[in-house]
Amino acid sequence: MLEENEGSSRISDADSPGALELVTGSPLNAYRQLLPDDELYSDFLAVWRRQGAWDRDTHFTFWRIGLQLWPRTDGPVEQYEMLSWWVWSWRQSGLTDTEIADRLGRQYDTLRKKKAFHRADQHDSERRGEWVRAPLVIAAEIERRPHQLETWGDPRLSQLWPESVLRLRRQFTDLTREGARGKPVSTSV
Repeated sequence: MLEENEGSSRISDADSPGALELVTGSPLNAYRQLLPDDELYSDFLAVWRRQGAWDRDTHFTFWRIGLQLWPRTDGPVEQYEMLSWWVWSWRQSGLTDTEIADRLGRQYDTLRKKKAFHRADQHDSERRGEWVRAPLVIAAEIERRPHQLETWGDPRLSQLWPESVLRLRRQFTDLTREGARGKPVSTSV
């Protein structure tokens, strides 16, 4: 039910699913939750309700603008979720956690304390095998956030991510090519 409040439409608490989150398909999240009192909440609540019926073109058309409208987080982007994905990936290639820490140019103990290794252990057990198109609005209090390996993102939209996310993504991708110490990474099996 819409209520008038100072000239704008707001969703009443009875119809609100609570906080909304943006899932982008990237383990780096530079976007904050939207709460029912936020100015754009009603707009993105409508997206949450309708996004499942969108085709690929509608999804792209909306999100090329929507990504620029969704409010960003204050402060630095949390890196350790992305680091946990690199740990998970490089473990699949046979690297030890010590080798991974060295390749990332990070202290092993720092990665352990920030739970990057622990999160990497959890990645396989969290998957349900369902694919979802990202970006995706979820109702944080009533829906499970899709697992990183369950998201499919339109590559055209990833270019619209905040520069802080793109910079970190490039940094970690470069590590795959050269390793943290600038040594070429062997691709032989």
